[in-house]
Amino acid sequence: MRNRVFVFTMDGACFERLLPWMDQGVLPNLESMMKQGVSGEIESTIPPVSATAWSSFMTGKNPGKHGIFDFLQPVEGSYRFQPIHSFTRKGKTLWEILSENGKKVVVVNVPTTYPSKPVNGAWISDFISPEGKDDFMYPRSLLDEIHEKFGPYPLFLVPPNFLYGRFDLGLIEYIDRLKEVLAYRFRVAHYLLEKVDPDFLMLHLHGNDLISHYFWHIFDRNHPQFSEENMEKYGPKILEYYQDYDRELGIFLDVLPPETGMIVVSDHGIGPMHGIFDLNNWLMKEGYTVLKKGPVTKVRHWLWRRGVTLELFLNWLVKLGIARLFGRSRSLRSKNAQPARRKGVVLLKLLKALKHGMPYLLKLLPFISIRDVDWSRTQAFAGPGYGQVYINLEGEFPSGCVPADKGQSLSQEIASKLLEIVVPGTVRRINADTYTKDEIYHGDRYRFAPDVTFLPIEEGYLPRCILGFRSREPFSDLKDATGDHTMKGILIAD
Repeated sequence: MRNRVFVFTMDGACFERLLPWMDQGVLPNLESMMKQGVSGEIESTIPPVSATAWSSFMTGKNPGKHGIFDFLQPVEGSYRFQPIHSFTRKGKTLWEILSENGKKVVVVNVPTTYPSKPVNGAWISDFISPEGKDDFMYPRSLLDEIHEKFGPYPLFLVPPNFLYGRFDLGLIEYIDRLKEVLAYRFRVAHYLLEKVDPDFLMLHLHGNDLISHYFWHIFDRNHPQFSEENMEKYGPKILEYYQDYDRELGIFLDVLPPETGMIVVSDHGIGPMHGIFDLNNWLMKEGYTVLKKGPVTKVRHWLWRRGVTLELFLNWLVKLGIARLFGRSRSLRSKNAQPARRKGVVLLKLLKALKHGMPYLLKLLPFISIRDVDWSRTQAFAGPGYGQVYINLEGEFPSGCVPADKGQSLSQEIASKLLEIVVPGTVRRINADTYTKDEIYHGDRYRFAPDVTFLPIEEGYLPRCILGFRSREPFSDLKDATGDHTMKGILIAD
């Protein structure tokens, strides 16, 4: 008897969303796997981010050993951050170990696997692959082979064609596109099953994560944006994606020998989100982050205090309808869309030019940002990662001003103060978790870890703002998503 294990991911899945549908009998294959096998909630990594969690899954290591703390990592000796890739991660993956021991493997679209590496089988990388590259498959010949049989590969995340809460303008089209991607990737998985005859197969599907981020409020009766009308109108359409997933899973169950181990797993859960918590804003208010004294920064800060903020700019775009055009262009520009689906070419080119120029436009606009920080007087700052604070240590950063022997005590001070934050509109302290890196990480990559991680997950706030200083207050609204990551994922094994 040949022992084989097949893993199917449902990125961001949680039982809160799936169990009611199983009880209704509309996800029969997932329900059957739960009844016949074992299942339960699993704890995600800290932070509960796909890059970190899947890296721990594939290596069996904590982030302090594999070195992936988010999708962006600090550039050593600077204040810059750069995208991670498969060579950033330290430690062999499960499928590399299996390959070295003579087992055949198939890996499809697992996050943080670009560029692909030689294995005894097939390896297709994920959405962090750069556009225009052809090294996201191993062997290289597989790319032309799959394109010939199935058409262009839908490698990247399906971009939303809506923005700032206007999901009603494109939800049905968006779900249909996610369903197409799901069907395509399952077809490729079946093809590789026949071609490679693997001992281990892992297929990653990102649709649930995207649906839950954008449409959590459709089913959550406790969410401020919930309405019965939206649930009745859009609920059945969203359910179609999960029924397609369940149906495809059932096809695999039918064709595989009964002794094959089948696993459905997620990297984290998703729950309600009500807004953003901007750590750089809070650090500045507390005196840990300090702005430059120059006249340009002083003018920006003066305007910022009077409400001239990035949040105001985004709201202005919405009122003018420009945000809708940006969202629409996301749908149009999909690199892998069939030619017949490309419409509005002139509009697309104009919007693309405007979007590419947005970073330069933001530099000209009067918003304070990381560029205005005085690093020589800044004790701590937040990077673009999920709730991550870095201490500006001497010898570690170019203008570090905190002595090395003071770093740990400062981390503890910041972690304690974060727990004293009062939720807007209430008199109670925030329901959150804070960690210093010595509490949660260990290993050779420990030095690259953030010094403090702040997770106001239970309160429903996203602790991330890539540009920093989004609004006048640390708390602000986020209108283009209603769900975000939680610590509890799922495991179903049969």
